[in-house]
Amino acid sequence: MRIQEGKTVLFSGYAKIPKDYPYYAPTSLEIGCVIEVDFATHTIVNCEFGVLKSLSNDFLKRAIVGYDLSQGIEPLYTDIRNRCQLISKNAIIKALDVAYSKYVEYKQNAYFKSK
Repeated sequence: MRIQEGKTVLFSGYAKIPKDYPYYAPTSLEIGCVIEVDFATHTIVNCEFGVLKSLSNDFLKRAIVGYDLSQGIEPLYTDIRNRCQLISKNAIIKALDVAYSKYVEYKQNAYFKSK
């Protein structure tokens, strides 16, 4: 899939790290999620999670990139819940949910601006 320049938008979300997470520290209390969405197809074309180790980040990226947001977000959450068995799973989903909410809000505002 070729992404047209200027047709993608970044969204971020954050969630609190569970206290039993091995990398919990007062300086990094949140997991950050950034998704890049192609607005022509409403597909996630890239993503990254802060604080997570590279294997976790890579695994989540492969699970998330290519997902079509126009079908709603619940199927993606279900997939992550089933395949990701990390202590931080709920924080990962919450951070993704915040980013998704920003996508929905942006999409609604962009739609009304074009009218």
